[in-house]
Amino acid sequence: AVVSTQSTGNAKKVEVKKTWARRLHNAVRTYREMLENLNKMLSWRDEKIKGIAKVIQNNIFYQQEYRELPTMLLKQFERRIFTRSYLTDLVECTHLYIRMLDLYTRENTLIVQETKKVKKKKK
Repeated sequence: AVVSTQSTGNAKKVEVKKTWARRLHNAVRTYREMLENLNKMLSWRDEKIKGIAKVIQNNIFYQQEYRELPTMLLKQFERRIFTRSYLTDLVECTHLYIRMLDLYTRENTLIVQETKKVKKKKK
């Protein structure tokens, strides 16, 4: 009886993780689409649109969370939870991000935000 209860509990945990995995997959697709649109905006002839795109791009490359996102998501990939389609989208998104970062650093100096470590006060 104990084994079946644990199995049921584990099955529910896996199902909850799969639900969150589907949501995360949608978020990765949305992020990739945003990067693709940003990339297109950077190649437009209208300087105003290019300027807006460059501001957005600067913010994306400046924020540590955005820089670490692809690596973190790849490290957290679990075959039994995430689909192959998710992995494909994540790799394509990571590739696009790295390609954009490479092009950006060829033209600009990359200034990055560092996290500040909070020191605990000694009593």
